[in-house]
Amino acid sequence: MILWHQAIGGFMTYCGWNSTIESICAGVPMITWPHFADQFSNEKLVVDVLNIGVEVGVERVTRWGHEHKEAMVKRNDVERAVYALMDEGKAEEQFRVRAKDCY
Repeated sequence: MILWHQAIGGFMTYCGWNSTIESICAGVPMITWPHFADQFSNEKLVVDVLNIGVEVGVERVTRWGHEHKEAMVKRNDVERAVYALMDEGKAEEQFRVRAKDCY
């Protein structure tokens, strides 16, 4: 019910499948901040395939010889993503139109 409220301008999500689908169904654009597992694939769906979201920018790091993504981001990265999604310009409107079209 919360995501369907008209006051919701966007949704910052860790890209769990349920919250991603709920946001798509509500027509709400997303800021993606995945942490592990399938969340990175869900982010790619939202950002690259459906083009209804902005990624915060999770960095790649190497630990113990294995490369993986680290969920830590900088304050400026979060600020950039929020402004990109909520800018009230043409780009922001296009996110909303595409998000509503997905449903």
